Amino acid sequence: MSFVWASIWAGRQGRRSSDAGKKLWQRPAASASATQPMLPRDRRLSSILVSWSGGVAWLAGMALLAATNPRLGDLWTVDFVANIFLALTHSAFVAWRERSSLTEKQSTLIVCQSNTTPMKVSAPKVERISTIDSHTCGEPTRTIVSGGPVLGSGTLLQRQHRFAKDFDHYRSAVINEPRGNDVLVGALLCKPSSPECAAGVIFFNNLGYLGMCGRGVIGVAVTLAYLGRIGSGYHQLETPVGVVGFELDEDLHRVTFESVASYRYRANVAIDVPGFGEVVGDIAWGGNWFFLVRSDASKIRPQHLDDLLTFSKAIRKALEDQQIHGYGGQRVDHVQLHCDSGAGGGRNFVLGPGGQWDRSPCSTGTNAKVACLAAEGKLDPGKRWHQESIIGTRFESRYRVPGLEEVKQLGLLGIAPSQSLGDTVAATSAVIIPSIAGEASVTAESQLMLDPDDAFRYGIPV
Repeated sequence: MSFVWASIWAGRQGRRSSDAGKKLWQRPAASASATQPMLPRDRRLSSILVSWSGGVAWLAGMALLAATNPRLGDLWTVDFVANIFLALTHSAFVAWRERSSLTEKQSTLIVCQSNTTPMKVSAPKVERISTIDSHTCGEPTRTIVSGGPVLGSGTLLQRQHRFAKDFDHYRSAVINEPRGNDVLVGALLCKPSSPECAAGVIFFNNLGYLGMCGRGVIGVAVTLAYLGRIGSGYHQLETPVGVVGFELDEDLHRVTFESVASYRYRANVAIDVPGFGEVVGDIAWGGNWFFLVRSDASKIRPQHLDDLLTFSKAIRKALEDQQIHGYGGQRVDHVQLHCDSGAGGGRNFVLGPGGQWDRSPCSTGTNAKVACLAAEGKLDPGKRWHQESIIGTRFESRYRVPGLEEVKQLGLLGIAPSQSLGDTVAATSAVIIPSIAGEASVTAESQLMLDPDDAFRYGIPV
C-alpha cells in the first residue's frame, strides 16, 4: 500500500514540475512589453527540460500505480492518455513559441530600419564615360560614345586642337593606367561636319592625338554597327585629316577602307646598330614614318618577342643618334621587321613610338610595306597582298596609282593641300593609294568612373 501512495506522490510531483516548467516558459513569453524581454536562450532551454522531466516523472508514477492496483488501471488509463496528449501539445507549443519569437525580433528589426531616417551624405560627383571596346586583328580600340568632353563646333581638326588644349586630362583618363594601357587607341565619336558622314571621330593614344588610325577606323565601324547606327554597305567617317570611306561587309565584322597616300622615301639606308652591326632598311611613309628591315622568317614569332623588342629598339635609337629622318626632318618613330610568308604575302613585327608592339599587322605599316613593293616593281596595282602579324592575324591590301593633282588634294605627310609638295612628290618613285581590309569584334561595353577622391582620376601620368 505504501508503494501505491509513493507512486501517487511521484505522479503528483511530476505534474507539479511539469506545470512549473510551463509557467517558467510562459511568464516571459507572454509579455509583449519592451520592459520584459524574452528570456535568454539558456533559460528557455532550462524551462523545457524542467517541463519534460516533470512529465517523465508523472508518467513513471502512473505506470507504477497501474501495475500495483489493476482496479485503478482503467481510471488512470484515461488520465494517462490525456496527459500524453498534453505533453505532446506542450512540446509543439514550445517549438512554435521559439520560432514565432525569432520572427517577432526580425519584424521589429525591419520596422526599426524602415522607420529610421537615413543620414544625408554629400558625396562628390563621379564622372562617367560610356565606352565600347573592340579589337582589330588583336589590337584594341576604345570608343567613347558618351560622357566625353564637349568640344563645340568647327572642323574636326579644330575640335581636335581644342581637345588637346583644354581637355587632355580626358585622354589620359581613358588611355593611361589604371583604366587603359599603352597598346590602346582611343576614339571620340563627334558630330560630323558633313551630313554624308556616319560620324566624326578623333583618334588618340598614350602619347597624344592621331590624324588617322587604320585599325581604329575598322574598330569604330564595327562599333557603330554594334550600336545600330549603320548597317552593311558603304559609309564615311570624318577625321581631322579628311573623310575616310569604308565598306562594311554583311557579317558586320569585316571592313575595307581606302587609306592615305603612301610612298617609299629612301631605299637601302645603312645604319650602324651597336651590338648588331650594320643594318640596312627602307624609309617609307604610310601614315606614319617607318624604317623597314628584312628579317629572318624564323625569328618573327611570338616566342622571340623579347629579342624582337631589343633589336627594334636598338634600331630606332640608332636612327635618332645618326639623325636619320623622314621628309622635312620628321622622326622615324616606327620600326618594322618583315619577312615573306608564302606567295603574295608577308609577316611583320612592328614597334610603335611608345615602345609597344602591334598585335595587328599594323595598317600604316602595311601601307608602307605595299608602297615599297610597288616602288620595287614587285606588286602590281590591284593585286592583293596579305600582311600577317606576329600573332597570325591578317590584313589584306591592294593599291592604285593616283595622279599628282589627286595627291595634292588628299594631302601628303600631314601637309595641307594648299601647300606645295614641290620636288618631294616628284622624287618619289611610286606614290600609291592603298586599301586595307581587316576584321574587328566588340569586346566590352562599360562605364569608366572618374571619382574626384581618386588620386588617379585622370590616369597615371607617364
